[in-house]
Amino acid sequence: MIKVKDVDSKWSPRKKNITIENIRVDGDKFVDEEGSIMDRLVEALPNGEDTTFTIKISLELPDEVEEVDLSDDDE
Repeated sequence: MIKVKDVDSKWSPRKKNITIENIRVDGDKFVDEEGSIMDRLVEALPNGEDTTFTIKISLELPDEVEEVDLSDDDE
């Protein structure tokens, strides 16, 4: 499911929030119950494919999770 919300300018620049829920990875694509989310995401972007943006991923984790070190340090 994709939700789009326009946020008017107050003290910070005007922006558009796009929330995509219940997504999973299928091969090399992000999909939801309707299939690939890419066409719907590009449609929601102000300049389509020419828009650059940041992706933040939030996952619910169980209480006990093994921590994984993703740093490049060999120490």
